[in-house]
Amino acid sequence: MLEKLRDIEEFHYGKVIGRGGARIKYIQDKYKVRVRVPREEGESLITVSGLAADVEKAIKELVQRRHNADWAAEQRRRQEQRGTFPVCVKPRLIGRAVGRGGFRLRHVAQRHTVRIQLPEHKPDGQILVTGLKENALAAVAELELMATNLNLRPEHVLVPLRIKRAEHILVLGPEGSRAAWIQRQFGVRLTRRSVNWPLVLEGDLEAVTYAEAYIEDVLAQRRLAAVRRF
Repeated sequence: MLEKLRDIEEFHYGKVIGRGGARIKYIQDKYKVRVRVPREEGESLITVSGLAADVEKAIKELVQRRHNADWAAEQRRRQEQRGTFPVCVKPRLIGRAVGRGGFRLRHVAQRHTVRIQLPEHKPDGQILVTGLKENALAAVAELELMATNLNLRPEHVLVPLRIKRAEHILVLGPEGSRAAWIQRQFGVRLTRRSVNWPLVLEGDLEAVTYAEAYIEDVLAQRRLAAVRRF
């Protein structure tokens, strides 16, 4: 009988052997192969032996089971990280967070891939943001920023730049020269409340979107050039 041996590397076998080895037994019976699960400490390879064609089919199903298990685990992890968070602003400022016709809510929801629920008709009603915790909290921060900025023009949005503080100087340029160019080129305002606050773009949706994309592209090229020097 032709016998072929294959190793499945970097394999967390607990996800595919099943309770009491039920899945392994199923694959052995289905493909008429022998599957050896690691027993010794430090051993991490599953080996499959049998006829060449049967071994290939068995390995393919084992790998697919691992991928399915990994995907399911990732979905559970992401679900556990989801939550609903309130936008903490005074009721009279909720309209500023919403924007005319709800355009600010739509912008923030799309930008952070979250769901935003308007408050119920209650004195203490709040806007609620649902999504992955990191995304939802970023969306909440942007809505609160726009709601509390009384100088924000009705047709404008505020977008904090998601960059490292050390990269602020690259955006600002010597004595603010690059920031001034960005403002003229894209018709936006680039501000920072203090050195500990993020850089913030202000302008209409299209202008802010193009300005943010330009800044991210410039910084990405700088990072790549820095890596290549080493």
